[in-house]
Amino acid sequence: MKVKYLYAVPFMLLPILVTVLLFGSNSIEAKTYKIASSKAPLTPRIERILRKAYGEIGHNIEFVNMPPKRRLVAANSGRVDADLVRVRGIEKEFKNLVRIEEPIYTMTFVAVIHSSNNISISGWDDLKPHKFAYQRGHKFVELKTAGMNRVPVGSAQQILKMVGAGRLPVGVLLLGAARLLIPNIGDIRILEKPLHVVTTYHYVHKKNINIVPLLNNAIKLLRKSNQIN
Repeated sequence: MKVKYLYAVPFMLLPILVTVLLFGSNSIEAKTYKIASSKAPLTPRIERILRKAYGEIGHNIEFVNMPPKRRLVAANSGRVDADLVRVRGIEKEFKNLVRIEEPIYTMTFVAVIHSSNNISISGWDDLKPHKFAYQRGHKFVELKTAGMNRVPVGSAQQILKMVGAGRLPVGVLLLGAARLLIPNIGDIRILEKPLHVVTTYHYVHKKNINIVPLLNNAIKLLRKSNQIN
């Protein structure tokens, strides 16, 4: 594209165009990137955001379903091109992952109890006296609850079923997942005060570092146009 035609480019797309010009034509060759993902209530929403972002920079994506913990290993090894979303700082342990600076989604972790229970939990330390379930692979929860009496399970549904059946007094999961699933399970109450609110980011393997600035701009533009909320 010649500079004299820049006036025809929509203003919102100029940041992406400038990045493309700076990084060269190789950065915009169409490619299908494999992204490690997991089945969860909020996953479709996040996948839609990433599909739009990659599409904005001229690429396709394919989601590869696997457990959360295995996702990190696969993305860090380069077996897949990226991991769906993670909390900031995961790259300190998984050093081949590169964070896209523009956030994808804000996640709220909450505690849930059986409706007949009167347990009071307003922070991570309040979990210490209780045995609780959490979703395996949620590294942030593992960090915050190290040394506690916790039971890793495979899904948010399992957490709620265990609490609903009285097998465990407390469950820890994402607020969005709890709201979606509790109506179908029943007899479970979300405690009012969140345990933590965290911002999540998309991570790519370092071999794909050339698309990092492009993706960052694409996600930023999606947020400005209210396609991410």
